[in-house]
Amino acid sequence: MVTDASPALEKAETALYHILLFAAFTAVGLTLNGSELVSIWQTPLLAQKSPSRALVLGMVGLYLCLPLVAGVIIAVMQAPVELATGLMMVAIMPGGPASAIYSVVVGGFTGLNITMTLVSSALAAATVPLLFKVAVASHEDAQIQVNFFYMMLTSAAVIIPLALGGWLSYRAPSLRRIMEKVLAPVVIILVAVVFISKAGSAVTLERIICAGILALGGWAVGSLIGLVGGLGFRSSVSLSLELVIRDMPMAMAIINNSFSENAELRDSVMHTALVCGMMAHIVSLAAVGTCAALQRCGWIPAKIDDSASKQDRETTQEASQPEQTESSSLDEAQASSPSYGSA
Repeated sequence: MVTDASPALEKAETALYHILLFAAFTAVGLTLNGSELVSIWQTPLLAQKSPSRALVLGMVGLYLCLPLVAGVIIAVMQAPVELATGLMMVAIMPGGPASAIYSVVVGGFTGLNITMTLVSSALAAATVPLLFKVAVASHEDAQIQVNFFYMMLTSAAVIIPLALGGWLSYRAPSLRRIMEKVLAPVVIILVAVVFISKAGSAVTLERIICAGILALGGWAVGSLIGLVGGLGFRSSVSLSLELVIRDMPMAMAIINNSFSENAELRDSVMHTALVCGMMAHIVSLAAVGTCAALQRCGWIPAKIDDSASKQDRETTQEASQPEQTESSSLDEAQASSPSYGSA
């Protein structure tokens, strides 16, 4: 058992967590701008604050930097094999769906969160076993089992509520403002509370320290990538959230399948994963709350449009200026010319 709760209560908590995730992605769909998703694939990689560059750098952070952070924590803390396995399992997971709802609250680039989650989930069947094998190269018999069908279900669990939210936004535009102001904060708090409660008796000081450092390290790596890459506030905060929030349902499913023959190891690894998920939500709540407070104080603008869509609008406006100038000049010439129609 992962916690001291009854199996029925554990199943209820898991069901509630998935229901909240569905509600969260439906809420994200209410605010999703289709042009943002398109801009990720169409903007030049070298353009300033390019969404496509944010995606590439984000995947580098996801597959390279975060596992390195976990490796450093394991080496410095001299973590036992159960704790080390749990930390590395979490570090190599795809981005978690809940990152997008945090991004909505703080005004981040939700299109980047959605794209990174979908891409990393689609590649997980190949990347998770490979990264785990590289991380534990000293143990030749170490391997994990990944269910490809489950990976496809994960992608569907993201796309379906997003599409539903987009349809609701189209049919009832007023829902967008309600979602941004009311639903998003409520949903992320409920998701965090449910996940914290699932950790239960798994909490120990050593796990909290290691998991907390991993979550803070993910935020720091995302912020550093955004700063060095010149991604702007929206992309940087979304990238940081994507590196903090992992796909914990996928992690728990893989742990159950991979360590089923050793119940003691399975439970220990699961405990570590649950604490990592708990600390990820705590760090995300603190980061989003800090950003929101700074926005309210005016230290960070509440609405920052540094996406490619702004550049497209500016280009369109510049292109239309010569036409407007030519039209106004023609009107002035017609007004100043003498009229011969009246005698």
